[in-house]
Amino acid sequence: MKRLIYTLLLAMPFAANGQDITTFAGTGSYVDSGDGGAAAMAGLGNTIDIAFGKDRNLYILSGNKIRKISPEGTISMLATTIGGSFNQWAIGTDDTGNVYYSSSDKVYRVSPAGVTTHIAGGGSGTASEMPATAMYLEVPAGICSDAAGNIYISQQYQCRVNKVSPSGIATIIAGTGWCGGASADGGPATAAALNQPMGIVADKDGNIYIVESGTNKVRKVSPSGIISTVAGNGSAGHTASGVPATATGLASLRSIALDASGNIYISSFNMIRKIATDGIISTVAGSYFIDSFSGDGGPAAAALLDNVGGLATDKCGNLYIEDRGNHRLRKVLYDPGCSPVSVPETPAQVYDFSLFPNPAADEVTITGPVSITHLVICDILGAKVLERGYNAPTVTVDVASLPVGVYLVTINNSEVRKFLKQ
Repeated sequence: MKRLIYTLLLAMPFAANGQDITTFAGTGSYVDSGDGGAAAMAGLGNTIDIAFGKDRNLYILSGNKIRKISPEGTISMLATTIGGSFNQWAIGTDDTGNVYYSSSDKVYRVSPAGVTTHIAGGGSGTASEMPATAMYLEVPAGICSDAAGNIYISQQYQCRVNKVSPSGIATIIAGTGWCGGASADGGPATAAALNQPMGIVADKDGNIYIVESGTNKVRKVSPSGIISTVAGNGSAGHTASGVPATATGLASLRSIALDASGNIYISSFNMIRKIATDGIISTVAGSYFIDSFSGDGGPAAAALLDNVGGLATDKCGNLYIEDRGNHRLRKVLYDPGCSPVSVPETPAQVYDFSLFPNPAADEVTITGPVSITHLVICDILGAKVLERGYNAPTVTVDVASLPVGVYLVTINNSEVRKFLKQ
């Protein structure tokens, strides 16, 4: 009977574990600590925002520094920020490995080598088509990039969104500079009033999504420059689920993220809301009026959060939450069978291989159709637990020391197989 239960567990698609929540990083300590070690054991201090890079590192804007968590779960410091601990606003990345952050009235770029360059803000200009470093920025609360290498900056108190081209020229793509009520949809975004734009994100089609805190809406600017509303009716609300996102009220909006399928996630004080591709809104995690910490290991919908900050998604569609008041980063697992660590986006060749025995207690033997040169084992959350090099078609791995659970195995950076450790 015991073996039958293990076999059934392996055959399951793990849907029962989908949308469970865990702590990805942080112990609850307010003091930054633990660089060079496991992120789960690190202290997270004054976290401000988070962003995933193309390199699969998760970057954290934290006080006067940028920290990163590697795909293997190790935390380290990338760079010290400019402008002090309490004047940082947002972080973003681009497809070439650069990290961007806003500090006071400027935006900086940090290269993969750790070199910091001032790229926008610090000037007095408010017109369009001008050098980005001559532009005036007032609370640059959101940063994102598109596939063409343009950087987008939302200004919370100038009530505009600016685009900085790869050549360093800044243009206005949305907002008039008047922080009034939201203008009617369907017209040019540059003629529309915005009210405290904050989080911002670009999709693969070139649409720009803007969290508009002052009007409790999420707006979209199309590649042709037309603005529309994708969520919020202008009223304050936080409970409706299963209804069109444009027909319900929203409140205390701050951050936004997109997954590869086009679902939108927004932070709303102590909760996370999801706008599905069919336009229906639901609650992912948290409760608007309750700021607390609970729920790890169970359904995200039953978990509690405290003052949510930044949001980010990985290539598997998992959601990462800056649980600011709890000094942790939480992770909502949408696809337990997908590993953002070990599976390349475009594997050169797919190798079918076998695992025996499965379940395994002490050893597992792996046999491939070709010589196994690279073996990686990750836990179900994607953290690497073993990596070895070989040169043989069959290898035996000692797994006796691994905790009981489901693990993901890849050989030669290719196909994934699951095995259950008894």
